[in-house]
Amino acid sequence: MPKIEFLSDAKSIEIEEGESILQASLRAGIPHTHVCGGKARCTTCRILLIDGDENRLSPPGDEEYELVKKLGFAPNIRLACQSYVRDDIKIRRLVIDDNDIDLAMLKRSDDTGKFSSTGVETRVAILFTDIRDFTSFSDNQLPYDIIHMLNRYICQMRLIIERNNGEVFNYMGDGLMALFGVEKESWAIENAVRSGMEMLEAMDNMQPYLQETYGQGLQMGVGIHCGDVVIGSFEDSSNAMKMVIGDAVNFASRVESANKETGTKLLVSQTVFDRLKEKIQIGKTCSVELKGKSGEHQLYEVLSISD
Repeated sequence: MPKIEFLSDAKSIEIEEGESILQASLRAGIPHTHVCGGKARCTTCRILLIDGDENRLSPPGDEEYELVKKLGFAPNIRLACQSYVRDDIKIRRLVIDDNDIDLAMLKRSDDTGKFSSTGVETRVAILFTDIRDFTSFSDNQLPYDIIHMLNRYICQMRLIIERNNGEVFNYMGDGLMALFGVEKESWAIENAVRSGMEMLEAMDNMQPYLQETYGQGLQMGVGIHCGDVVIGSFEDSSNAMKMVIGDAVNFASRVESANKETGTKLLVSQTVFDRLKEKIQIGKTCSVELKGKSGEHQLYEVLSISD
């Protein structure tokens, strides 16, 4: 009988006649997630075919075909509950824990319509993040693993931002930009700094997962500034995209980049410090030249923020 090697679980099992991959893994004691009960109504049992021709698995049925077509899965990503083995294969489970389940079940709504295409000027707190040494990390990983890790990372950071009344406005590879105070400025700066602290904590909590799954850890930098921006939407015949422009956006990006030369993780501008100096604990105080900006600018490393 054909064998299945589960790389993420370091197990090899022999398939029984008429048994799906999900049934086989559960029989072997592998904690294979299947929120819908193996009925092709979700994708939490999804697997990645690592080694072997896709013809070693049964072709997708109608239910699986419609689901993976809608989500745009590659041919080597299948639902374990609908896949039957024809020959020896190596696979990896893609939904390992609660964070992955949340990611797999997440449905996002498009809310770009609330921003006029002519633009709206407003004062907001701007947060930028960037993963350190991501290029060297990418060089040592499979392309799918890189995308999966980024999805997991971005999903966690996005939830933190939204919990603190912020909104992600742009993803830039391994970084993102979020705004606080788009609807109402009150507490925007404080919410941004709290998000930054929580994001760093979440990244620390990811280290065991990163070490176990990818063989190396990752760190991130956060930069926060407050200023006036223009928010609008760019529309074409197929979709609408939010856009944010203004000198404050560029300045916030430079604040985040300064973490690299100062050896810090969270830096804020003078504007942010002036608003929160009674609530935050400061580490380093840095006077740095920011790319594209004249003169030196005072930046502050934030270590904690009081409740």
